[in-house]
Amino acid sequence: MVTAMMLIVAIDVMSAVCPVRAEERFFPDLVFDANKEHNDFIVDWYSKHLTAMKEPSLWKLCEKDRSATVYRLLWLPTFDRPVSVRLVRRSEGAVLYAVLLDGRGGYEPGKIKVNKCMKINGKQWKEFQRLLDKVKLWEMPTELPGLDGCDGDQVILEAVNAGKYHVVDRWSPDREDEYAKLCRYLLTLSGLDVLKAWDPDPA
Repeated sequence: MVTAMMLIVAIDVMSAVCPVRAEERFFPDLVFDANKEHNDFIVDWYSKHLTAMKEPSLWKLCEKDRSATVYRLLWLPTFDRPVSVRLVRRSEGAVLYAVLLDGRGGYEPGKIKVNKCMKINGKQWKEFQRLLDKVKLWEMPTELPGLDGCDGDQVILEAVNAGKYHVVDRWSPDREDEYAKLCRYLLTLSGLDVLKAWDPDPA
């Protein structure tokens, strides 16, 4: 979550990054914050990166296709490259889509550097499902008030299943937290060269 103080500074700094809201609506109204100004800032920030990644709106997907099962990680490290990992469950198996931008998560998103698509086998899906069940994603609140900061990373996970949509947003989650482990597993499945940036420096 982004604090009011952060927003006062960040809105000026990010105005060049997010001057116009993306035409694609990626998130429901006031999903991140009951304060419209704060919420709109967050939505603009995340949407700018998803648009640069050429990602679809999962919120809109759940309204159009009740049979869809999709999970998407959006990882926005302030000073490192933004990442999206989307896992789609289909009748014939699971498919993973991964995008790495060449910008910075807290600044300009940049352009697509890596764009990958691959099949996920049954063992990999089973492990993902195990981690998903362990974290109880659908029961997690979208935001946890007070857990935020200026630098670090935003770790956003969206879920679509049986016509339902949910999004969880965490700032720099403890890497030993079950939510962080679930997100790291998606990064591992993607095969993107980003785990050095994700994992904490050894003591």
